[in-house]
Formats: sequence, C-alpha cells, structure tokens
Amino acid sequence: MKASRLFVLFLLFSSSDCVAAGLDGSVVWSKIGPHLEVANDQVWNVKALPAGRGEPRSFRFYALRFHLGYYQLKLVDVGEFARSKAESIARDQNVDKTLPAVFELGLRTIFKINPFSEKIVAAAPAGFPTSSRNPTNLGLLKIDGVERFKLVSKGPSAVFCLDNPPQGSSGYEYQIPTFFRTNVQSNLIDGCRDEVQTGPRILEDPSRFRVQQFDADSTTVETYRRKIDGREEAVPVYLGIPDTPPNYVKYLRAAFAVDDPGRISDQNKERDVARNAYIIVTTTPAGFWDLQDMFKSSEFYANEHYAPHWAINLPGDDYAALVHVKSLPGEGANTTEIGSVTLRQATVLAVVVRK
Repeated sequence: MKASRLFVLFLLFSSSDCVAAGLDGSVVWSKIGPHLEVANDQVWNVKALPAGRGEPRSFRFYALRFHLGYYQLKLVDVGEFARSKAESIARDQNVDKTLPAVFELGLRTIFKINPFSEKIVAAAPAGFPTSSRNPTNLGLLKIDGVERFKLVSKGPSAVFCLDNPPQGSSGYEYQIPTFFRTNVQSNLIDGCRDEVQTGPRILEDPSRFRVQQFDADSTTVETYRRKIDGREEAVPVYLGIPDTPPNYVKYLRAAFAVDDPGRISDQNKERDVARNAYIIVTTTPAGFWDLQDMFKSSEFYANEHYAPHWAINLPGDDYAALVHVKSLPGEGANTTEIGSVTLRQATVLAVVVRK
C-alpha cells in the first residue's frame, strides 16, 4: 500500500515538472488555434556555457509560435494610436478624451482597442521608448512607407523589416521578415515599407549573409541538424551574440525570431510554405547569451523539421510583455497577459489574422 502511494506521488510530481519542459528537455508547445501555438511558463536551462562563466543559468519564459502564411505582422505608432483612437480609449478607460497624457497606452489597450480591420491575435513591444512618459520611438519607425521617426545611427544595432521579398519579386502570399544592420545598409533600409529600429541581433539572418557584409573571421557559425523527408540536413546558424561579459547581464527580455520550417513546394509564393515566427517574453531575468542558447537549440523548436533562422531582441526590462488570445476562435475575456501590459509603449508589434 505504501509503495503504491509513493508511486502515485512520483507520477504527480513527475507530471507537474513536465509542464515546464518535455521529458527530453524540449519546450512543450500547445495548439490554441489554426497554425497558432503557445509555450506556457517554460524553463530554459542554458546548455552552452563557456568555462569560467559562473554557475549554471536558467530562466522562465512564455512564447507564441505562428505561421506567417496565416498571420501577419503590423506596427503600431502608439502616439498616433492615442490621437486617432482618443474617443474609444477615453470611453473604455472613463477619462477625458482631451487629456491623452492620462491614457493607459500599454499592450492591453492596443489589444483591446484594435486599430486594424483584421482580428488581433497578439501584441508585444517593438520599439524602444525615449522616456516612460511619452510614446516616442527611439530610432527609425516607418509604417506604410511613411517615416514616423528617424534613424539613430548610434542607436539600436538593427532595423527590423516586416516584409522583404526577393528583389524584383512580387505575388507572395505571406510576409518575409528580415533585419538590416543600422550603419551599413541604408539602401535596403530605405526600401522597406514597415520597419522599426531595435536590437541587438541574436542570430544573424543567413539568407542575407553576403548582403549584411559579415566578416567571416569574426562571425561564429554553428551547424544545426534537422530532418527533411527522413533525410538529415545540415543548416548553418550564424551567432550574433559574442562571449563577452555584457551579454551575460540579466534583465527581463523580449525577442522575435523566425525559423526555417523546411516547407518545400514548387509554388514557393503560396502561403503554406511560409516560415513560423516566434515572440518570447521572459518572466525571470536572462542574458543575451541565454536567449541565443535557446534559439539555436533543437529543444526549443521541438520539431525535427524546424531549424533556427534568425532572432532579434525587442525592448525588455519593464517593457518586456505580451498579450495574446487564449484560443481561436474565441471572444470576450479570451486573453493571456504576461508582464507589465499597462506600461506605456512607444511602438507595438501586432499579430493579426491574415486575410
């Protein structure tokens, strides 16, 4: 009898541990809608820690994974949002619409008072604010081809472009996001219609390896192995975070990434071959090195077909937050909120259902 009780207790404790990680240490992804998954309250134990870098490191996080053929990325200039949606915000928050300084302009408000015609699925920080009082973006912000804020040459190291199809190509049924280096790719930055300055770069974009003017001697390249149609394939991963002390400093973090899902088709412009995108927010402090360790690891993707592609840092610390739907379809109180979702943001990255 005692042995049976002990066995039951063992199973209970074992299953509760599995909420944080799979039996092999993999992240546990749960479907919440068509082509939409979440990883709730997971633990990442850093695996690649160079000698002399102290005790083992770990952090907790939430993540959203979505197929870019079925969901679309958009940017929200929070200052413009406050002006154009003042009446709706004031009515919802029971404040005077002529006093925008008292508006709550965090992720919760952006999600609730959706500025788009499409259904909003998630909202996360995108651009660094110049101050906590004013929703003013630090660095470049361009929406629908209109420059809202100018590039800061000594600001964040990358410009996140929401859609950058191959030059001279059109007709894609999905977005192809990328990023450009702030100081060396002004011609490419000028050509993107929707972009925001952010960073640092966590994993470099391999599809832009030559264009990004990498120095092969200073860029660390690792090999990631995944399977396509039962065959093993080697995928290069270009690391953006060097082994230096500042990259181990821990803060609450937010990040965006895309993978190489190995979707092959003769019709490469059709929506089904698009990449997956990821938004992650940590709920305990982590360093840039720790995020890179996760994004380059097969245990994060938990799918033998998926491989890392690129990843970039988003505003963190107090600004690291995420709002997303609990399920699709769903209405009413159907949201999950992580972090300070009422804190005033400068620019917001929104995920909407693609028409």
